[in-house]
Amino acid sequence: MRLSKRYGRHDRAAVDDVSFSVAPGEIVGLVGLNGAGKSSTIRVAVGVSRATSGDVQVNGRSVTAEKAAASRDLGWVPENPIHDPNRRLEALLDYYAEMSGAPRGVDRQPSLEEWGILRLAQRPFRTLSMGERKRFALAVAACRDPEYYLLDEVFNGLDPAGIARVREWMLRERKGGRGLLVSSHQLRELQAMADRFVFIHEGRRIGEVAADHLPVSVQERLQIVFRPIDEAGLEILRKFGAIERSANGVVLSGRGFTAAAINRTLVNAGYEVERLEPTNPDLETYFLELLRQCE
Repeated sequence: MRLSKRYGRHDRAAVDDVSFSVAPGEIVGLVGLNGAGKSSTIRVAVGVSRATSGDVQVNGRSVTAEKAAASRDLGWVPENPIHDPNRRLEALLDYYAEMSGAPRGVDRQPSLEEWGILRLAQRPFRTLSMGERKRFALAVAACRDPEYYLLDEVFNGLDPAGIARVREWMLRERKGGRGLLVSSHQLRELQAMADRFVFIHEGRRIGEVAADHLPVSVQERLQIVFRPIDEAGLEILRKFGAIERSANGVVLSGRGFTAAAINRTLVNAGYEVERLEPTNPDLETYFLELLRQCE
């Protein structure tokens, strides 16, 4: 894609000559602050918003000139999914599947079951929580069996179980040859999955880097899972550096310690260490440094 998008007569374009690609079997992370142009880029790419200039190509088809044909290869999950508030989920899923050319009469329950919302099949869309709406949007996107997914803040509103489900699904889709463009503020989740990162700021592309080319952070960062996680154990880790809770354990940041020393200290204190691994290189540090260079 290479595109620009301007809304009305605003001096600054929402998207200013942004260009990048997503290959089959690849996860690309789209990284930027609020208002950077991530959602606008995705909305133009899926054809719900028209580019001011430029175009998006999907398997050689123009989203601008051949929208219907190009869109058949795309599955979109918006940041804030909106559907007919009074339609029931099962009926909505049938509607979207048939719009994409799927045969009538196919059982949609497995799609709802995969995303943990089968029990909601007869509920109207308006009654769903934010997390349930995001799960339903994923079911809608997947029912088209597209070649590419465009996922805008896909983790927003999801609980830890939902995030884990999405993570596993994304990795499975990549293994199956799908290309995925993922916008997210949850940089640690993004770093754990993406093959490449594109950075945009104030509508402009400011950088791109492959996951295995991220520079190592100046600080050591360790992901530590130990049992039991209690205040005494956290106090031990605070002696080595700053700590923050993660989904399964603790991330320790600082300088001058080694993984072996942390492991030995916890074990000697009677804790069972299940996992202890470095989280460097650090996507967050790399992104913040790019922003500093833009000042």
